[in-house]
Amino acid sequence: MVDTNIDVYGILYPLPLPSPFVSFTSARTDTTVILPLDEVERRAIVHALKVTGNNIPDAARALGIGRSTLYRKLKKYNLQQ
Repeated sequence: MVDTNIDVYGILYPLPLPSPFVSFTSARTDTTVILPLDEVERRAIVHALKVTGNNIPDAARALGIGRSTLYRKLKKYNLQQ
């Protein structure tokens, strides 16, 4: 028998996620954790570099900053290549 979560009025309700998925999704969307701005900035830079294939000019453009600013931030966060 399949658990369908349909009530007596025919309204379908979603089934709860299995526990491995619940722990994974709650960890990724935990809104109680506040990251310092430096960490948010560092992660944004790492992501931009990954998306652009480590292309500095493209990453800087995607972040809305100049190349020299990106180079300075790479040095600040020890992300130099």
